[in-house]
Amino acid sequence: MADKSDRSLPRERQDIVSDGGEDELSLDRLFSALATARQRAVLSLLVDEERASRDEVASQLAAVEYDVPREEVTDDQREYLVTALHHIVLPKLCEADLVEYVSESGTISRGFSFERAKPYLELAHQHEDGSGT
Repeated sequence: MADKSDRSLPRERQDIVSDGGEDELSLDRLFSALATARQRAVLSLLVDEERASRDEVASQLAAVEYDVPREEVTDDQREYLVTALHHIVLPKLCEADLVEYVSESGTISRGFSFERAKPYLELAHQHEDGSGT
């Protein structure tokens, strides 16, 4: 197992530990990535689809956040979400290796640690829906 204080690792990767040669996502980083409803929503969209466009995700999030049908989302609402995704949400999820984001094409896809996050994501949704124990 890698020493978490190993200064040879980049600072943002020091909380990733190695176990049997495979990187694992630390619980702190995982829970930080799942901390906001917007971040969980992006991950939820990738449960059924391996990849999505940033603009499509922004439209879907805007419909939910503004409580309007998707076809009634305004350009301003969509652009607000595109900006939030690009500058806040996606970098946080990328940092945790939950998604890969290609800003030039606007493509979002599942990251290396995505599968590890799924049970925690499902648990969060159960509690949000009021069906948690």
